[in-house]
Amino acid sequence: MITLACLALVGCARPNPYADFYHLNPAVPAYLDPKIYEASPEQATIYSYSDDRAKDDRAMMENGFVLLGYSSFNGGARAASQSAIQAQAKIVGASVVLTTSQFTNSVSGSIPYTVQNPSQMVVTNTTGTANAYGSGGWASGSYQGTSTTWIPGGTATNYIPYTIQRYDFFASYWIKRQFHFGAYTADLTPELRARIQRNQGVVVTLIVKGTPAYYANLLVGDIIVRLNGHDVSDARSFNDMVTGYEGQSVALDLVRGSGTQTLNIQLTK
Repeated sequence: MITLACLALVGCARPNPYADFYHLNPAVPAYLDPKIYEASPEQATIYSYSDDRAKDDRAMMENGFVLLGYSSFNGGARAASQSAIQAQAKIVGASVVLTTSQFTNSVSGSIPYTVQNPSQMVVTNTTGTANAYGSGGWASGSYQGTSTTWIPGGTATNYIPYTIQRYDFFASYWIKRQFHFGAYTADLTPELRARIQRNQGVVVTLIVKGTPAYYANLLVGDIIVRLNGHDVSDARSFNDMVTGYEGQSVALDLVRGSGTQTLNIQLTK
């Protein structure tokens, strides 16, 4: 009974919450092409997030990593085992994992368990005197006796107190990939459309180090309006256009600050 109680404390119903509460990044394909994505090592490298999780994620992306998915759950301190994180990293093919935890609350209680009390032996001593009258006259004497009785022990219920410190756990799983272009873009906001007096185009939100976009000095905040003379409408169509020019040189017409310019970029295959 005590063994079962201890198992209840550690939550044996969920052997790996990092797997149970994993969320896949829908932008990442199910099949990771080895020509694009680097092979994951036998053991992932695990780092702790700083106080600025968004900044850490951005740094990973700037260094050529893409997010495969993340695990997020609330549980006791025992849930945060390195082996559980490594197991999930191996399943998803991650080479780097960033983790963090935040204390939320304590849960206290007690778990009952039943014990069998031993039987008890009760010994009773009896003494006394007796008088009797017979043909020979009065006679007196004393007597002494012992009796033994066994009382069943029965059962008793005891309690094991416990306190569980609970935390919000989070882990993100990353893999490095090759980039033909190396810039992340987004659709124009209403404010940007008003500034450049155009409804079409994309704004550069992040540059990956060591990529064609990086070496061509494309900058965050640049607004791309044309690619090889073709108007750029939104981020999705721009990504499709770039894919069609892999391995070729492209000319990007963009708005930078208050001026315009053209950048020539040699895309990789």
